Amino acid sequence: MRVRRNSGSAEWRSVGQNGRGERTLSGRRWAPAAGLATILLLGLILRVSYLREIVDRPDFSLPQVDACYDDYWARGIATGDWTVPKNLSDWVDPGIRSNPYLRPPAYPYFLAAVYRVFRGSYLAARIVQMVLGLVNCSLAYWLAKRVFGSAVGLIFALLMASYWALIYFEGELLAPVLLVTLTLTLLAVLSSWSHKVTFARGLAGGIVLGLFALGRANVLLFVPVVLGWSYWLAHRRGDRRRAARVGVGFVLGTVLTIAPATIRNWMVSKDFVLITANAGISLYTGNHEGASGSHAAGPELQELGANEDWTCFDYPKIVQGVARLRGKETGYADVSSYFVDKALDFVRRHPWQTLKLMAIKAALFWGPAEVSSNKAISVEKAASATLRHLPGFALPVSLALLGGLQVLSARRRSRKDNSPSSSLPKEQGELLVLVVLFVGAYFVSFLPFFVVGRYRIPVIPPLFLLGACGVHRIGRLFRDRKRRSVAGWLGAFVVLYAIASVPVVPYQADRAAWHLVRASCYRLAEKPHLAIQECQQALDFNPDSVKGHRRLADLLFFQRDYDGAARHYARAVELQPDYLIGRYNLAAALLEQRRFDDAITQLRWIVHRHPDHARAHYLLGRTLKATGQVDEAARCYRQALQWKPDYHQAHNNLANILMTQGRAEEAIRHYREALRIKPDYVTAQHNLANAIRRQDRRN
Repeated sequence: MRVRRNSGSAEWRSVGQNGRGERTLSGRRWAPAAGLATILLLGLILRVSYLREIVDRPDFSLPQVDACYDDYWARGIATGDWTVPKNLSDWVDPGIRSNPYLRPPAYPYFLAAVYRVFRGSYLAARIVQMVLGLVNCSLAYWLAKRVFGSAVGLIFALLMASYWALIYFEGELLAPVLLVTLTLTLLAVLSSWSHKVTFARGLAGGIVLGLFALGRANVLLFVPVVLGWSYWLAHRRGDRRRAARVGVGFVLGTVLTIAPATIRNWMVSKDFVLITANAGISLYTGNHEGASGSHAAGPELQELGANEDWTCFDYPKIVQGVARLRGKETGYADVSSYFVDKALDFVRRHPWQTLKLMAIKAALFWGPAEVSSNKAISVEKAASATLRHLPGFALPVSLALLGGLQVLSARRRSRKDNSPSSSLPKEQGELLVLVVLFVGAYFVSFLPFFVVGRYRIPVIPPLFLLGACGVHRIGRLFRDRKRRSVAGWLGAFVVLYAIASVPVVPYQADRAAWHLVRASCYRLAEKPHLAIQECQQALDFNPDSVKGHRRLADLLFFQRDYDGAARHYARAVELQPDYLIGRYNLAAALLEQRRFDDAITQLRWIVHRHPDHARAHYLLGRTLKATGQVDEAARCYRQALQWKPDYHQAHNNLANILMTQGRAEEAIRHYREALRIKPDYVTAQHNLANAIRRQDRRN
């Protein structure tokens, strides 16, 4: 006869034997395996169905924003080719090899391994991630089965296999699927401390948490929480010395795992960056005048040189912008400190607004809406025939609350009856405490920053584990024909689900933004007619979308429809008068239409308010030259070169004016400087040759 390790209430145990030592039906060895196989088959069907949907989407092989950065990074590692992808408007090398990590490195290295094995296949990457998703279901089953029994394990695995967000992010080139694996592995390793607290087990836990930190550095806040939990375990067993032993192993494992990233950051840049250098800009994103609790880039980023929809590819421009402000060479650690100072200054000046922002972040984190970042996630869900009918974040929240209430109810009944028979066995209680601590620490770690839907994915498995315990409890009550209790708990679940479905802070995904992402992908795929259709649909949803008008205008401009482009640029500027890029592009469209006076008006507005805008000075010089204002055009070119000395077109155009003024030697110097900057600049080559011939004839 096999005896369970844990004593306690039978209502929390899921497998066992009857009084005669004969195995009951629920304890048949094949039943859990068959149940798990069925769940994995369901998970496979859902994932194959979703994969068939997304394989033809425009961004499947043209990842955008963060996914683009991770894809670029992974391909660089796998192939050694660091050519900047055409997804970018300005083709800026982000300098990954020569700067500290800006984003966590764990996922790009994982993706690089996949690319190395499968020769860079986008389809293979998604298949591997979906297989990993099924592995996560098996990990969930094993974790719950070992502590709570097979029935809870099967419920946990079923929830993991069918939750829409897990399936969705397995189809994205982003880190959540890997973080789910690390979450489950971390909980499994730490839960083993309930059996035996040793240095080796502490070291193993630290290694897993270190790997997690390389994928999401916020989890480092969990380190002191784990140390406190381990001390509590040792105290319960009357052996506090072991708490120190396991704590040393845990901290050592964490430090040894993240140390290679820290050392690498120092070696390539002489900057001390623990893991990533984005903490400062993330803190600023969550704490500035226009912060909303979600991802809202501050206006200063554009002033520093970033694009309006800035990505990690823009970070070198931001670093250069900060260096200009400080008047000295600036590293990534200095830039992070710069943004930390700006965020803290905002907090000092606006303490009540900061508290309000934290409350908004908390409401968004636990709310039913999927806060967008890069893509409108809720719109993606609604557009999927596979995912649209699956329940959202209210399900794991309400199930976790249900499980928590049942644990508290059992504990209260145990105290009331003065008997442990109704309480949780010790190991189960210790794991549930760990789960709650993990969820709490992870949640708190985001309050200083900002909230987006994908960042909360690691709390899904712990919430579902609590929920699985609750569902199993209701099932046992139903089996024991305690109908009144079943009805009560089901009613409680309905109420909890209704409460969890209420958006305390209203949030509406921008469907127009979803169409604009698709438009960007179609443009890159050289399907301009489809890109224009997507922009028009975006404007149908939001006629006042500044980005929508600008993107449509960009497409029309490249189609040489300058009149249409000018109309949409003008509308964008009308909606946002300080829209710098919109005004500049409007001037370019007006110039193509030879509407010189209107173009000059726009460009003078720019250089008056942004005297360091080298491109505006250059374009104003071109426009003035076209109207015969040669001397003023030359001054504009010189202004452009003052702010951007390596502006090869400005050198060439200024040299052209100097040639007409008979200043050949000075013109030749500018032609040569243009060619030094850009040796293959054919126009400057011809102009220099002509200038030298003319000077030779004069001599």
